Amino acid sequence: MPAQSARGIFISVTGGKGGTVAVISSLCDQIVARFLATCIAILALSNSGVGQSFGQDDAIAAKISLMPTDWPWTAWQRGGDGVERWPELDSAGLKAYRQLSSGLDGSAKGSVFFVISPLKASDQNERQLSSIELPRLDNVVERVWWWPLNDKQATSPHGGLLADVDYRMPFVPPQKRLMKLTQTPSRWTLSYNDAAEASLAMAAGGIVVMDVRDQPQWNETADRIQAGKDGVIVMPASKAKVFGKQLQFEPLPHKNTVGYWVNADDYATWKIDLPAAGDYNVHILQGCGGGQGGSRISLAIGDVAVETTVEETGHFQNFRWRDLGPIKLQAASDIDVSLRCVTKAKAAVMDVRQIRLVPSGAKMPIDDREVAADFDLPPLSHESPGPGRRSIRQAAIVDGSQAYHLLALPSDWNASRKYPVLVEWTGNGPYENDRGDRSSGRVEDARLASGLAGGDGAIVLSLPFLNDAGTANVTKWWGDAPDYRPDATLEYAKAAIDEVCEKFGGDRSKLVLVGFSRGAIACNAVGLSNDDAATWWRGFVCFSHYDGVRPWPPTGDESASLSRLARLGNRPQLILSEASIGDAASNSQQTMQYFQRHSIDTQHLLQLDTGFVNHSDAWAMRPCHARTVARQWLKDAVMKD
Repeated sequence: MPAQSARGIFISVTGGKGGTVAVISSLCDQIVARFLATCIAILALSNSGVGQSFGQDDAIAAKISLMPTDWPWTAWQRGGDGVERWPELDSAGLKAYRQLSSGLDGSAKGSVFFVISPLKASDQNERQLSSIELPRLDNVVERVWWWPLNDKQATSPHGGLLADVDYRMPFVPPQKRLMKLTQTPSRWTLSYNDAAEASLAMAAGGIVVMDVRDQPQWNETADRIQAGKDGVIVMPASKAKVFGKQLQFEPLPHKNTVGYWVNADDYATWKIDLPAAGDYNVHILQGCGGGQGGSRISLAIGDVAVETTVEETGHFQNFRWRDLGPIKLQAASDIDVSLRCVTKAKAAVMDVRQIRLVPSGAKMPIDDREVAADFDLPPLSHESPGPGRRSIRQAAIVDGSQAYHLLALPSDWNASRKYPVLVEWTGNGPYENDRGDRSSGRVEDARLASGLAGGDGAIVLSLPFLNDAGTANVTKWWGDAPDYRPDATLEYAKAAIDEVCEKFGGDRSKLVLVGFSRGAIACNAVGLSNDDAATWWRGFVCFSHYDGVRPWPPTGDESASLSRLARLGNRPQLILSEASIGDAASNSQQTMQYFQRHSIDTQHLLQLDTGFVNHSDAWAMRPCHARTVARQWLKDAVMKD
């Protein structure tokens, strides 16, 4: 029996081998109790030997350490606020929780947690962790991974502790701890790649984490979708309910689609509330593999239907917007929307990522956050580059460098093909203006090139600006003040470009330099800073600012900027800017005035405003006129042979 005192309770813990580990006095303070429980768990594990599980009494102490406040948030570089129980997803031996957070642009991010209790001594050498079964959620799933509760340290992909620098590599689960998600029309299965290793590592308790987009949701019936601030009703694949034998929501980000449409009788439905009667334009974001086009489909909104023929896009994950034309609708609530196959032409009908009802004559909002995105950045991964994956890479130009970049291969990537490469430099950071536009200055938050590429047809290389020593990424300008030398940044860029072209099918004759804000200035200030670097690029996309239009700390005087501009020759540049407010000239208009002042030939230059006032590259993730023009410009001026 545990002894008692006026100050609290003495807790006796028995180790896995039957010996008493410790007798510790517990004060009636929750924080102290949790700390003591952690110490007890460590002692119990030590006493039972490496790899042995807790005994039955050990679990009494360990129950406290399973609380969300004691999870390894620091190791994950995350905050633990807002975690709530989600008992609807509990299963044998697992308790479920969920959390909602936000991304850089305010977009909703979520996680689902399955807590694995410590194994009892009687379970060791007998029980192995099994896969986790759960109902299909209404979310895109970025990744699934597991983590032992007693692992409190984040590690780099090479196993060493992260360096104590301001701009360090973000936490991303190691490849060996990733799990596989498979799905049927109604159920998901989360499987361990190595169940034996996971069982051993999590003998003292662990967590399976499923990172998702938006608030984690499970609805047996369809959610009623409301119009956005722009009046547009957006029906994403994740909110569809599917009926039939094979049709299903495929939740992984490079798919994010209603797919497996091989049975003509299968169909998908949504529920919407239509706030106002009138004419609406119907748009569908569809993909269809090579040789698979020609099926007829019908989209019914209440008792109004429109038919169209599926167009081949070259790959089922090459998504293209289709305009199905206008329809007249009446205002109503709880309207059924159904997507059905009329005639199946080939082996599969198509994949569908999103459907939109756009009020005729509706004006595009001036704030890009009021327009729903149709594309998201792929999650970061330490896995080797592959189709639809955004991999963390290092092109170490000096020993011990912490510098890193990102390589995103398109969803239609094939090792036997060559692809244009969009090389991106992003803006300064951390930055936030009075409208809430943000820039972290970090490679993982760069969105311009990815949005313009759209996920297929081109490789995206998100590159850092480096300090003079070449040992770390920097979030403000490039090099070290006051000289801001670009040498290390260019040396790193060359090494990363060489790898892409030599190993992953990058076409060296189709390198496009893309920059936002600081990156836009750097297109000329760094990309054209010497005769050699200037030869790398076939074209440029400069969004918000331009070298020479106004003085910046690293760019020198106007004559230096004009010398760099002379290296451009007659190569094409797309010069973009946010929309101006009031009568002020936009950044791109100021740039064109700069060209006129210096009698620069502008025949090969295209000036374009995004239509949004935001100093943010998030507009490229949204369907809008500027993105349509920019994508066509890339295809015509840069990517074609």
